[in-house]
Amino acid sequence: MKRFLHLRLEPGIIIILFILLLNACGTIRPVSKNNNTVKIEPVGDTLNKYFPDSNYVYKTDSSKTNEEYIDWNLARINGKLPMITNTKDLYKLLGQPDSIVTPNYDDVSVRYYDLKEFKYAYIKESQFEIYGDTAVISFLNFEKQPGLEFKAGTLTLNHNTTIAELRKLFPKAVKERSELLVDQMGRLMGISLATSKYMVDAAWLLFFRKNKLVRLDFWMPD
Repeated sequence: MKRFLHLRLEPGIIIILFILLLNACGTIRPVSKNNNTVKIEPVGDTLNKYFPDSNYVYKTDSSKTNEEYIDWNLARINGKLPMITNTKDLYKLLGQPDSIVTPNYDDVSVRYYDLKEFKYAYIKESQFEIYGDTAVISFLNFEKQPGLEFKAGTLTLNHNTTIAELRKLFPKAVKERSELLVDQMGRLMGISLATSKYMVDAAWLLFFRKNKLVRLDFWMPD
């Protein structure tokens, strides 16, 4: 999976988090030499298929399952837009970007569509990869957007979501939480959850400040 977006991990935390991700998502494999966003790149040799519009082989292991996960296919921003969506629809829902940045591709270790050029769009400190008419969610900042919601089936996450509420649904993941130092956000409590019933490389990373959800990342390996 990708590296943590804008995270500085203190010594020791890296090891803890690595173990946590191994437990949650299966063995981690490198995906790309480029940086910063997310694509589901499952692990295992049972099934192989190409992810739409991507040159990376999508693998999943149907022989192993996760007890706790938030299904990527059900995930919606404000209950409307999926994690890969139309750029105009994204701007219509969340507003025009505060900034659009063309990255130095030499510094990009992971991106959703490998080898394709893109730009980062920032909307109230949420980050998106923009490939022309296609937008891919990197991370959502609930702290700066009180009206923002992340929904997946009957699950709704927003700035009011607490660790205690999450524990009722995902007790194992919450038990394995760890404190992380997040760039420009300070120390946050991090919780990792799988993105599929089956073992995959990707993970959701949920960050809490003072017991309230402030950010959700979609994470993939370098």
